[in-house]
Order: sequence, then structure tokens, then C-alpha cells
Amino acid sequence: MEDTQKTTEAPVQEANNEREKVDMQAIEQTVKFGASKDFIMMACAIVLLTVSQFISHPVIRWGAIVAGVLSIIFPLLVRKLYDMKTFNLNSVAKTLREAGFEPVVVGDTVRWMSNGKENIVRVYDGCLLQVCREYSLIKKGNLDMNAKAAVTTTNQIRSVKVGVRRENEENGCLVFSAESLCPSSKVFKQVYSVYLQALDLAEERQGANLKEIITAPEPRRKIGFVIGQTNEESND
Repeated sequence: MEDTQKTTEAPVQEANNEREKVDMQAIEQTVKFGASKDFIMMACAIVLLTVSQFISHPVIRWGAIVAGVLSIIFPLLVRKLYDMKTFNLNSVAKTLREAGFEPVVVGDTVRWMSNGKENIVRVYDGCLLQVCREYSLIKKGNLDMNAKAAVTTTNQIRSVKVGVRRENEENGCLVFSAESLCPSSKVFKQVYSVYLQALDLAEERQGANLKEIITAPEPRRKIGFVIGQTNEESND
């Protein structure tokens, strides 16, 4: 089975990609400008606010005060806009902390515990989100049965991909993975709990499908063929 850590190509229209790329480039340029000019703008704000105290004309005085205040607020607004438009592992961890969890950034993942289960988040290209769970498996028979059950589970729970990632003949992982576009921290905050519910449902279905495979009766042989087989299979 294809490695479930690799994300599938999302059907994103080229026009949307170009528009998002242009938007992000514009924001990055603005942030760079703000970062390089923060000190100057703060100094201007201090000068304007100081000078305004010695200006007697009310219009000019208030104009200097407003300009000084805007010199302080503008860089903060730019930073806020950048944070809202940027989606990465740090923004994921921040959102989870605000929700009361204790996320940890490990390599290219964010990991946290919820209801006794470890959840893993990966972010690709700043807009593709993968929320998954991984469970270690041992013994070839166990790997094979889980892989067979995973096919049925994936067909039943369309929003979650289930598969077995094999490390060798006797070891591997059972992986539950939900993937979708997620362009911002705001969107992630709204949907991550839904992904966790989908993973819970997929785990429940995987357990039921695995039980059916384990408890299924062995096919009975009768007069040289197996009941339920086609003629071609019996001839083979």
C-alpha cells in the first residue's frame, strides 16, 4: 500500500494558486518593510508625540498625535495580518495551546494527546493539512489482516485514509490519516476537532472490520474445490 505519510495531490485550481501566491508575496513584502522600518517608525512616533506637546495650534497638534499613534499601530496591524495569513506548525501548536492541549513540535510534526490518543499534524506547502494517528503492529499475519480491513474501512469512511505502512516483513504501523486544504490558523481552529472525530469513527470501523476478518469461518473443502471459489480458481 502506498505510504500514507505522503499526501495526495489536492484538486486546487491553478487560478486560486496564483492568487494565493500573489497575496502571500504582497504580505511578505509588507512584513519585510515593517521589520526593517520598525525602529524608524517607533522613533517617528516618539518624536511626533513629543512635538505635539509644544504645538499650540489644535489642528496641527492633533494631527501630530494621530500620526504618532498610527506609527505605532501600523506595524502591529501588519504583523497581525501576517500571522492570520500564515499557516505552519507553530501556528498549529499555538491554536492547540489556546484550546488547553500541550502540543510538542517534533521534526516536521506537531504531536499532542487527546482522550488518551496521540494525534499528529503535518503541514505541507503552507496550505495542505494532514491529521493522523499511528499504531505499531508486529507479526506478518497481523499486518496482513489490518491491511485487508483497512481497504474496507477507507471505503466506508471516505474522509479518512487507512493503511498499513510496513517497515519490514514483521513490523509496521497502522495509519489513520485525514487530509484537506487548510489555508490559515483560523480555518484549522474551526475544523481540527472534526478531523479528530473522523479519526475516532475510522478507528471504530477498523476494529469492527478486523473482527469480521478474524472471526470469519475458514472455507470448507469439498470434493477437490473450495466452496465460494470460481471455477477458474478451483482449476488453479
